[in-house]
Amino acid sequence: MAKARRWQEDGRIERVGARLEEWRSRPGRRRRIPAGLWAGAVDLAGKHGVGLVSRKLRLDYYSLKRRVEERQQPGGNGARAEGGFVELRLPDAGAGSCCVIEMRGRGRATMSVRLAVAELDRVAGLAEAFWRLGQ
Repeated sequence: MAKARRWQEDGRIERVGARLEEWRSRPGRRRRIPAGLWAGAVDLAGKHGVGLVSRKLRLDYYSLKRRVEERQQPGGNGARAEGGFVELRLPDAGAGSCCVIEMRGRGRATMSVRLAVAELDRVAGLAEAFWRLGQ
């Protein structure tokens, strides 16, 4: 009973629920829920439990649970690739200069790329394609 009362007192559920309903009412089927909406649901699930939040917000229990677990991992912030920002500081371009970029996705997926400094403009496209494969 106490948990249900805390739930009712927490106005965030109504706000997150309203944002989800607004997103659901937009035309176009089979779209991914935006990262910001997932983040709000994950925050609520950390406070009130995955089962209760998934029922109240009409979200898939296992998808929400996975995101909560990702956030709880050491160094995990639950951020998805679409919500993140990575700054690349480029070295001074010298003759024959190159760099190695390593990316690690979910599970055991890794990608290592060796590029000449002059080709570093290709990194964003490669990273985006790699992270899409893991979703």
